[in-house]
Amino acid sequence: MYCALAISWDVFSGLTGYVNFALSGLFGAGGYAFAIFLKKTGMNPFLALLFAVFFVGIVCLGIGSITLRLAGVYFVVTTFAITVLFESLVIAARDLTGGSTGISIMEWYILDKSIYYYHFLGVLLFTALLSYHIRRSKFGLGLVAIRENELAAQTFGVNVTLYKVMAFTISGLLIGYIGGLNAWYVCHLDPEKVFSVTLTTYTIASCVLGGIGTFAGPIIGASVLTLSTQLLVTIMPYLDLLVQGSLLVFLIAFAPRGVAGIVERYYKER
Repeated sequence: MYCALAISWDVFSGLTGYVNFALSGLFGAGGYAFAIFLKKTGMNPFLALLFAVFFVGIVCLGIGSITLRLAGVYFVVTTFAITVLFESLVIAARDLTGGSTGISIMEWYILDKSIYYYHFLGVLLFTALLSYHIRRSKFGLGLVAIRENELAAQTFGVNVTLYKVMAFTISGLLIGYIGGLNAWYVCHLDPEKVFSVTLTTYTIASCVLGGIGTFAGPIIGASVLTLSTQLLVTIMPYLDLLVQGSLLVFLIAFAPRGVAGIVERYYKER
């Protein structure tokens, strides 16, 4: 799941340079939309998942059209505020969402764990292939041009606003789908956990570690963080945070393109 989330975040933020802090909000929106469609209508879970993704897509179009007029720290603060707003709305709408106690999915919708595993694996493969295709397309080149110099990209005919909104929406659709699938897997959503900024920072840290804006970087970073957390936490509490934090500081200082950048530079120098 974390690999797919990292790729989804990087499709927008890695290619455009706009750091999106609304990841937790879109993840939670997808999860809650799925749970509400499933619980209130009794529809097929796969259909509910599609409706949830459609809902998140509409939300992303609206958010992107407004927030992408901003840049730098203003965009970061605004997207973070969106996550806080989503959590507040969920807690306030008790009759629909269960409020602060959360919402649960009925037992008869729960599948065998192996099915969830292959579903998540399929999502990972799809997001990786989509990311690869985007990076090699005219659309992807336009996003990179925006990242390098937005004014120059606009001068050379790139529809900057359209490209940014499209990339933000694609990224949001993927994140929303993963959020809905996660809701189906965990069976209960707690707004404090689902909308936690920890998920956003963990995903961004994965991309920084592996290499923001690279194809393999998010996969490498998410894999290293997940495996190191599971290994180091058994040795000593909080050792994982110490080691991972030190590694991130080192990479930011000496290898800003992350592990993927180091590997790429090694092969170029051979």
